[in-house]
Amino acid sequence: MRLSSRTPTFFNLLRAAFLLLVPAACNMSTHPAPSAASANFPAWSEFENLLDKPIDSPAVRDFCERYQLTRYWKFDSGGFENYSHQPFTLLYNNNRIDRVIVVINHQTDTPFPEVPLYRASLPGGVRPDDSQADVARRLGTPAQNSRDGLSYRTPPLSFTFDQTTHKLVEIDLDAHAATASTAPASRLFTTRSIGDELLNQKVPLDLSEAAALALFDKTPTHLRPDWQDHLPANIQGVPNGPANTGQSNPLLVPPRSTEPRAEVAYFSTNHLFISIYRPAGDYLWHHYQDEIASIMVDRTPALDALFNLPELTKTYATTYHGLQQGDPLTYVTQDLGAPEKTESTQAVNYYTMIYNHGNVRITIWNNSIHTITIGGN
Repeated sequence: MRLSSRTPTFFNLLRAAFLLLVPAACNMSTHPAPSAASANFPAWSEFENLLDKPIDSPAVRDFCERYQLTRYWKFDSGGFENYSHQPFTLLYNNNRIDRVIVVINHQTDTPFPEVPLYRASLPGGVRPDDSQADVARRLGTPAQNSRDGLSYRTPPLSFTFDQTTHKLVEIDLDAHAATASTAPASRLFTTRSIGDELLNQKVPLDLSEAAALALFDKTPTHLRPDWQDHLPANIQGVPNGPANTGQSNPLLVPPRSTEPRAEVAYFSTNHLFISIYRPAGDYLWHHYQDEIASIMVDRTPALDALFNLPELTKTYATTYHGLQQGDPLTYVTQDLGAPEKTESTQAVNYYTMIYNHGNVRITIWNNSIHTITIGGN
């Protein structure tokens, strides 16, 4: 659920925005595209099963193939859709399914009347012609009740309604809400920022601690002098992943050094995801990185020390009033109210909300928390 009134709906805005991006199709040659009239819609449990799955996982790839979904992306974010034949869109961030948007009814004066409507059992006994009050009666008190919709943490659902007909328009499943309410210890934190543009992305290799320690050290690049001798040979690119498009930009500023380096890109309570990359240049606030390999390894005291995990945890996994990286913007305003001040940047989807007389700074990226800084932190 977003704070502002959505007219047109998020699905329609998404459709219009990503018409500008270059799509790439899933492997779907063996399945004819279903018609809007005869579509065999997936059960709601299938949507739930996709949340937080890697986009190259068997579950996601099979779902895309069965429902003839086409992929669009910008680096490690994007979606899968077949908007003229299917009433749902899968969105992903950090190459994991982040949200599923399901169209129940058309918004008044929709610019995309060809989008079919989902007609299968809805969660909690909700019905397609339900109003906002009807849904609240069926599912109980929501976490947020605003003029244009309802939001629940358990189950992780948001409902949007038409302001003219008052009928249900969209239901969104939100992986962040599911993680926040059910398994905070397993949450995956990212150290990447809005300016990091990863090119030629690789599928993570699952290594042992010994194999990882043969690659990494505590130097500024975090790479041992002989790291290439120990790098596994079975490195694969992410299917349909972003190519090295940054180098085609004539305004790209060459990097000061192209020396490879390693950084923790993501971490959880139990795992590290380490990217080995070569700087590829800069443009405005964008820092292009040509990935050489991606490593997944269990966290150990030795590896935590090499990559200074206590400091990364302090920067990216700080908790404030139960809020943490990945929680939606709506949770921030619901729990803390309006900020005392907001600091904007050149990127409209990245800004800082300031609370507690300037002692708490919460950066928002794509309508979700990116970092929380408390005091000097």
